[in-house]
Amino acid sequence: MAVFLSRRLTYVWVVSLLHVFLIRETHSESYSSDNFEDKLGIAYEFKIHIDAGKEDCFYQYIQPSSSLYVAFQPIFAAHLQVMRGGDSQAGFAIRDPMGQFVMPYQWKAHAEYDEAAVQTPGYYSLCIDNTVSRFASKLVSLYVASFKRDEWEKYIQELT
Repeated sequence: MAVFLSRRLTYVWVVSLLHVFLIRETHSESYSSDNFEDKLGIAYEFKIHIDAGKEDCFYQYIQPSSSLYVAFQPIFAAHLQVMRGGDSQAGFAIRDPMGQFVMPYQWKAHAEYDEAAVQTPGYYSLCIDNTVSRFASKLVSLYVASFKRDEWEKYIQELT
C-alpha cells in the first residue's frame, strides 16, 4: 500500500508540474501538432457522457519511450470514475497503435494503466464501453498523462 501511495504521490507531483509547464507553453506559443514532439508531455482530464448501449474511443499520440498513465478511479482519487448512471461500472480498454490490447476490457467502477516506457509510438486508443447497459447512460471521468521521463528529469534538474 505504501508503494502504491508513493507512486500515486509521485504522479500527482509530476503531473502538477507538467500541467503548469504545458499551460505556460500553450499560452506562449501555438501548437503545430498534437503529438507533443517539442514538449515534455501531456496531461488531460475529461468528463465523458456515454449513452446506454454505446462505446466511445479517444485517441492520444504517445512518443517513443514516453510513459503512459491512464486512470479510471473513484472520485476521491479523482482520475477515471463512473460518476453517475446505472451500476457505476463501465468497460475500459487500451489498444496500442497496432490495435493490440495493452489493457483488455475490464468492467469496473475504476481501473488504471501505467507503462513506464512505451515501446510502440503512435496513437493509442482509450475506449469506454457502456454496451452492457441497455437503459442507463454513464458519466465517467478519464485522466490521461504521458511524458518523456528523461527529458522531464533534465527539466527538473534545470529548475533546481
